Parts: sequence; C-alpha cells; structure tokens
Amino acid sequence: MKMTKEKYPEDQPRSSETVRIPQSMLSAVEEFLETEVAKSRGFRFKSDVVTAAVRELLDKYSAALKPRFIHYNVYEDHVSIIDNEQPEGKNWVDVYFQNSKAWCDLCEKHVCDHTRFALSLPKVVNVLEEKGWVVEDGKIIKGPI
Repeated sequence: MKMTKEKYPEDQPRSSETVRIPQSMLSAVEEFLETEVAKSRGFRFKSDVVTAAVRELLDKYSAALKPRFIHYNVYEDHVSIIDNEQPEGKNWVDVYFQNSKAWCDLCEKHVCDHTRFALSLPKVVNVLEEKGWVVEDGKIIKGPI
C-alpha cells in the first residue's frame, strides 16, 4: 500500500534553504519514511531525515575540528586545561607544579601529553620562570631555588 506523500505545512514559517541531493538518495529517503523505524523516531518529512543525517555527521566530525587541548587558566600552583579527547565531564585537567616537577592529576604522571602542553604555553612558562623555574623546550630543567 503506497502512502501519500505528506507535504511540509504551509502555515509553518520557512526558515530553511533548498539543497539538492541525487535522485537515488531522495528515493532512499522516501522509502525510509514509509518504514516503522522512521515513524517510531518521529520522521515525517524528507527534511527531517536529511537534517538528522547532517546533524549526526557534524557531531561525528566536529570533535576533530576542535583543538585537543584548550588552555583555561593559570593559577598560583597549577594550570587548568581542557582535553577534548576525554569524555565530557572528565575532560578537565589540572597540571600542578611542585617539588621541581610537573604533575598531571588525570594521568597521575610527571610527563604526559598534558604536562607537555602546559609547558608549551608561554604564559605558564613565564610564570614559572618568574618564580625561579628553568624551562627549556617544554621540559623542566630545574625547579625554583
């Protein structure tokens, strides 16, 4: 039994743009709209399916567009960074500077990607050097005297 194609409601404000897709893709979307899966997920229009597919694609690849590390702040004894490769809610990393070494609270190591990133930040290096640390090429050579 062939369903009649539902048209987008005329009384809805149009806040969209026309995009061309190949006829074979359009046919696949139309066939999908006739399935119980589409109905159970609330897909009523071709634009619903295409929007969901584009949103999923952007979500998948947007993480790759973000830098891995974002410098958040420098404090008296540590620097806070965000690691976008970590799961949401567990991506906050503090790197502490004590006992002449850097310490990552996430990795629980003195040397890791987070400590190397922290020691690559001029603002961090400048603060450490003002306190007597010697940092060269992203490595702590000597702690404060």
